[in-house]
Amino acid sequence: MCLLRMTRCVYDLLTQPGKMTVPELIRRYGISPRTVFRDLERLRQVGIPVVYDHDQGCFRIETPNGAPNDGDKLLAAGPASPAT
Repeated sequence: MCLLRMTRCVYDLLTQPGKMTVPELIRRYGISPRTVFRDLERLRQVGIPVVYDHDQGCFRIETPNGAPNDGDKLLAAGPASPAT
């Protein structure tokens, strides 16, 4: 994943709640569905807690208190610890 696309993806996930579906990510970044899932997994690997919201049918960044897309609390909490 290129650094610019990673940065834009994190920004979009934080600022566009309820809109980051696979088709939307494909459209925004001009990438394949496989690349979307690969990129989201790489974000998780570096500690960005990207989750799929089944109720809204989109991806979002999960914040420490579980509320969707509260960027200030996410930044204050620091990186997520890796899953063991």
